[in-house]
Amino acid sequence: AKELLMSALDWYKEKSQSEKPEKKHINKKFKEIKIDKRNIILAPSIEKILKGMEDGKKRALFILLNYFRSLGLDFEDIEEKIEKWNKKNKPPLKQGYIQSQLTWSKRHKKVLPPNYDKYYKDIGIFPTEEEEKYKNPINYTVKKSRK
Repeated sequence: AKELLMSALDWYKEKSQSEKPEKKHINKKFKEIKIDKRNIILAPSIEKILKGMEDGKKRALFILLNYFRSLGLDFEDIEEKIEKWNKKNKPPLKQGYIQSQLTWSKRHKKVLPPNYDKYYKDIGIFPTEEEEKYKNPINYTVKKSRK
């Protein structure tokens, strides 16, 4: 029985390795967002996050970093906005954690913030009906800021 089990496991391992499809790396190139930085209309969910949070601060930081980077803000501006936001949190995130996230973000390519169907409700941020017409806060901001 032991030999039969071992041969079955070996057969399964060989079969599953030979049938794995090759992963294709998709390199989508996104258009750079061009909005006048003075006329940015923030998504209401982002405004709620910027008022400060008690729970979900780490996820909120992830959302804010990707949101501001996607808008093309300079890292100095992003750091300033994150610092102001963190002072409103109860209790604030540790400065070392924020710095590590900023550093990580600088080293990696821009990524859109999560869509509305992901983190927002888990951290107590409920997008408005109007926001939910758009896929994520960047789409909302781009459409509203260009009008």
